[in-house]
Amino acid sequence: MKYIIILVLISMLHGCATAPATVISYSPFFKVQIPHRDLSGAVFFQSDSISVRFSDGSVLSGLIIDEEIESLPPGFNLAEYPEFSLGLKSTDDLQEPYASLFGNSWEETKRMLENPAVTKSKNGNKLIYTACGSNSCVSFLVDQTMTEHIFMLSGSNFDQSKYLNLLSGI
Repeated sequence: MKYIIILVLISMLHGCATAPATVISYSPFFKVQIPHRDLSGAVFFQSDSISVRFSDGSVLSGLIIDEEIESLPPGFNLAEYPEFSLGLKSTDDLQEPYASLFGNSWEETKRMLENPAVTKSKNGNKLIYTACGSNSCVSFLVDQTMTEHIFMLSGSNFDQSKYLNLLSGI
């Protein structure tokens, strides 16, 4: 009897932990899981990459970044891209126009997100750099096992806790 009760409880927990979700695959290394309950009235569309406009007007967009897309010099360490873009690392050692481009990118991010705090966290093999303003966030994800590309995710008119919850499933 004890084993039957344990089995029933485990199956109930499994059902609670595995809410149905739609997976958007941006590459074999970067996928976003969106719970089905959030997709009622949502519209998927193509901009630079796959984006979702939710029924509340918020928009989630993802973009794969590599040397070619950003016209970076050969051998550029993409793992440093988020640090330059979010003002965590000085651009003094970068050649022009890259130093100015990263500097301008950080200035624009600060303006749009109203001087956000930048956080760095780790989820498995992924480093996650995130800057959030009052209703928008931008994140850069670096998979430490793969150096060919990184992932940028942004949420506009997005609840910060909902956005950060999506990041936990990447």
